[in-house]
Amino acid sequence: MLSQTFEWRSRRDTCATLLALLQQPPGRAAGPNTEHVGAARLLEALVEPEDSEALRDLVLAPTSTHWIRVHALRALRGLGLDIGLHEAAALDPALGATELRSRPSEKQPVRRVSTPNLEEPPSVNDVRRLEAELRRTVERPARPSGNRDALRQWAEGPLGSWRARRLRAEADAHAAMNRLLHAPVAALLTVAELEPLDAFFWTKLEAAVSARAPGAGRRWLARLLQGCPRRSDRRGAQLLAHLAVSPSEADLKLFRLASRHACPDHRYLGLHALDRLDAVDPVALGQWVRDPAPRVRVRCRSALALRGDPVSHEDLRRTARAASVPVWARAEAVDALAALHSTSDFALLESVLFTDRGTVNGHTLPAAEAAASALARRGTPRALSALVRAALRAPANSLSDLIEGSLRAIAAGHGPAGCPLRRLAADHPLRLFRFGLQQAA
Repeated sequence: MLSQTFEWRSRRDTCATLLALLQQPPGRAAGPNTEHVGAARLLEALVEPEDSEALRDLVLAPTSTHWIRVHALRALRGLGLDIGLHEAAALDPALGATELRSRPSEKQPVRRVSTPNLEEPPSVNDVRRLEAELRRTVERPARPSGNRDALRQWAEGPLGSWRARRLRAEADAHAAMNRLLHAPVAALLTVAELEPLDAFFWTKLEAAVSARAPGAGRRWLARLLQGCPRRSDRRGAQLLAHLAVSPSEADLKLFRLASRHACPDHRYLGLHALDRLDAVDPVALGQWVRDPAPRVRVRCRSALALRGDPVSHEDLRRTARAASVPVWARAEAVDALAALHSTSDFALLESVLFTDRGTVNGHTLPAAEAAASALARRGTPRALSALVRAALRAPANSLSDLIEGSLRAIAAGHGPAGCPLRRLAADHPLRLFRFGLQQAA
């Protein structure tokens, strides 16, 4: 199979190899996640004008499946050519629904609450009520184990009612949040004082404070960190994550307070910022190695490994391979190994890319994506071969999207430094935090 034998030589050679595979009829019914469809997705990212005739033939070939035609049509559109949609739709009527809907000129505008409402900001009680309603509607009703009639009744009854409640709650929450985010900063901080029930509210609140009044946000954060927080108290963590993305020496006091916080999220972000500023106390590093939160320990090992500690380097390698370690901690270990630029870690990065399928929210694969990011930054033929083989194996998910975006940037001549995965890596603490640090700690 090409997903096991492919070797990168050039973009031109890769396109020819993918086209040769697609011109062979699939051995079985091809859904959206087979090797043939993975090849079509990659071809869409790497295609060159010389491939236009082969793409047209692929669209009109009677052996091509629906998803192969979809990606071939999109590749032609990307080249600015007549895509021949109506001819293809005669062979595959579903193409009209798939492709016409995806044309930018025919997309329906998405209705968003984006303009300030002149009503009074919601009160604390309003926020609490909306939070509680969101919490009640998060869990879907349990699916019954029965026959088709039972499933239909469940879908039309409990599931349908839950979906309606969830949509109403989200609409109310977005409308209230839109009013609140345009309220005076003092009102934002009053609501942010509450220990949040729902992440939707506190991430929006703290991001708004950070953007609109960074000075007031820092003072509020310092007062929170100087208190006596509990382990579950995550107030201020989103604001701290924004500061940790591009840390400043002016915030050293905040980062040191955060590194001693009871909540592992704050400790992780504080350690990350202090390490970026080269302001980590060697004695504190010895304490963090024994931290109860796995990702804080891994971040500490990363700081030690970058300072030349071989024991920490080996510990990172073990962590990256350990299935018993939380997936975000494995991703942190892979990122740390990538920063070391050691050739001895290449095989491990390949292994994580191909085998680690630990997910967050059933879609994001943090460890595999970290390995893909590391390989894309290397940009060698061996690294690109691994990325193509992984994309051929991966279903249509965030991993395949990131690999294709990376290959597209490299093939366009931007090189590894222009890779979208690299830009994500620069946003590392906030990206991790967006998926819930404490959940993975």
